[in-house]
Amino acid sequence: LMADYSCCCVLLWLGAVLGICIGGIVSLPLTIETNFNSFLVTDVETSIKLNAVANALESRAGYTQRRLGAVQDTIYMSKDLLVTYELKGRGLSLAGGVFHSKAISSISKFEQSLRILPGWQSLCGRSVNSSRGLCERGMTLVRYMLPTMEFDGNRLVPSMVMMDGKGFEPVEVQTALELVSKQNS
Repeated sequence: LMADYSCCCVLLWLGAVLGICIGGIVSLPLTIETNFNSFLVTDVETSIKLNAVANALESRAGYTQRRLGAVQDTIYMSKDLLVTYELKGRGLSLAGGVFHSKAISSISKFEQSLRILPGWQSLCGRSVNSSRGLCERGMTLVRYMLPTMEFDGNRLVPSMVMMDGKGFEPVEVQTALELVSKQNS
């Protein structure tokens, strides 16, 4: 029976599919976006941050003074510098790798030489006082591995330990990592 009416069956199926498509289009009409700015918006991190800054600037347009009366004209930006280290040449034979005392000492000297550069000092000089320590000292494991220790008299236990990376004798890696985790908790 289907063989006799195969054209009718095909036309009937095509009609049903076309009816469903037309019904969907009529019930949910297409809207064409003509605003070009919507094509510039993406969901990547930089676009999200840009939108956040734009919204913050837009919302602060009505504010000319802070609670304490000072004019608020500073916009903050966050800059991160990530430096990674790799041993090369004779350094590959050091037991402990980059955590060897010679490697830590070299890294400390390098980081201190970065901090005395005029560009670094200029950038840190523009940061707010409450965050300046993060810029001047940096967030580096060397600070914890080479602490400065002050001793009172002939005591073996230091009276004060400063995590400044300016010490002479590195502490154990595990100790430095424990200090980092305790400070960040």
